[in-house]
Amino acid sequence: MSELTHAGNPELEVALWRMYRDFFDMAERKRRWSIRGDIPWDQCNRGLDPAIADVVESFCAVELYLPDYVSRILPVVRASRGRAWFYANWGYEESKHSLALGDWLLKSGHRSDEQMADLEGMVYQRE
Repeated sequence: MSELTHAGNPELEVALWRMYRDFFDMAERKRRWSIRGDIPWDQCNRGLDPAIADVVESFCAVELYLPDYVSRILPVVRASRGRAWFYANWGYEESKHSLALGDWLLKSGHRSDEQMADLEGMVYQRE
């Protein structure tokens, strides 16, 4: 049995699940944000130095590897509901980062739909 799952320790699993639920409940109350509603997209500064867009694109590309990160860890922690759900929630939050960064690149005019499709295609060519 994997050291990461701790499936043989019911008390630990109960504690992990309780911690996840506390984390989740607090996040729902205090940290959740909306890509469409909470970011003032009409205030995107189209005049920023293109080097800033290059940095944003780099971070966006890192976030696009999300399926690789999640697909590797979930099988390892699947037997631990608290850990598995935490990673699923983490994946959701990271997906929002990717969407927000990509939307900024488009709405700021620093990238076109075609350029974003090329970036995604490049990232998804390999794990």
